[in-house]
Amino acid sequence: MKNKYDVLLILEGTYPFNGGGVSTWSHMLCNEVKNANFSLYSINANYELKPKYELGENVKDVIQVPLWSPLEPQEMVDYGKKFYKIIKTKERADEKDIKEKFIPIFEKLIKSIYSDVRVAADFDTVIYNMWSYFQTHDYKKTMLHEEVWKSFCSLVKEIIANDKEKATLHDLTLGMRWIYRFLIPLSIDVPKVDISHLTISGFPVIPALVLKYKYDTPIVATEHGVFIRERLIAINSSEYSFFLKKLLIRFSESITELVYYKADAILSVNKFNMTWEKMYGANPDKIDVIYNGVDHELFVPAPKPEKLKDIPTVVAAARIFELKDVTTMIKSCAEAKKSIPNIQYLVYGDNNAVPEYTKEYP
Repeated sequence: MKNKYDVLLILEGTYPFNGGGVSTWSHMLCNEVKNANFSLYSINANYELKPKYELGENVKDVIQVPLWSPLEPQEMVDYGKKFYKIIKTKERADEKDIKEKFIPIFEKLIKSIYSDVRVAADFDTVIYNMWSYFQTHDYKKTMLHEEVWKSFCSLVKEIIANDKEKATLHDLTLGMRWIYRFLIPLSIDVPKVDISHLTISGFPVIPALVLKYKYDTPIVATEHGVFIRERLIAINSSEYSFFLKKLLIRFSESITELVYYKADAILSVNKFNMTWEKMYGANPDKIDVIYNGVDHELFVPAPKPEKLKDIPTVVAAARIFELKDVTTMIKSCAEAKKSIPNIQYLVYGDNNAVPEYTKEYP
């Protein structure tokens, strides 16, 4: 048995560059698990200059992938990469290969996303074929090629026409941009490790898939919240057009189903998550619950304060922003008061995390 396991901890918008519950959990994991060395695969919108946390000795490497950076995908993780190597790869991505090899794969991707009968195994084959293609061809040159754009537009228009839907040029442009950005990790190599550990069952699965395809590396997915549930809430409350909402929902659902299909273990921090996992195809035999722990020596239950003794009290400890839906909790207080007139709600959280959200209830 190895003294230490090598783990790729895959994160999105959290540790080590941003705070929050997942970041706190990740920081504890990296510091308290002594039989593992961690490589952090941190997916962010843009390049971050400095970690928010002081990284412990168990963290051996940080791979940062800024999805919305203007850099070449390969430059994102290797800023010293000699540009002639990138050019050499671009030269291999010739017109013939793009038309004859890539576009058929790409069209299967789009059809799979829009299919009313999605099959995770089929979607896995499409993603595998895309990854295989990008092993020898340039990602940016291929994905931004005019023929790929034309293929996307014509195929999507044909699909949505069956439902009498329409898409503007802006819709098509943004939709293709999302696909380009979300799939960037397919073109980025990752270090060989013993385990890949996902902290969200969404698009960050891609580096874990790369390891699975190359080395059959086991995938562990820990669900703090449910990615697809949170995605549906965010998309449905957004101001995107119907076309964009539908594309993003279907793409997100396809990815979530793929996570549950490929994961060797799915760990939830509560039983509620299991309902969503099973609904999106997770094998119940893979699912287990590991509750968030509490340091019983640091947090000792105390008697209820005298001033609250006879007052029914609801407490929430959460970052105050859209995803936590604190406004709905506040609205529920008015309903609860109809039955329990003296009830009170207390919310403990960062009041300045998203000021425009907080202003809804000053």
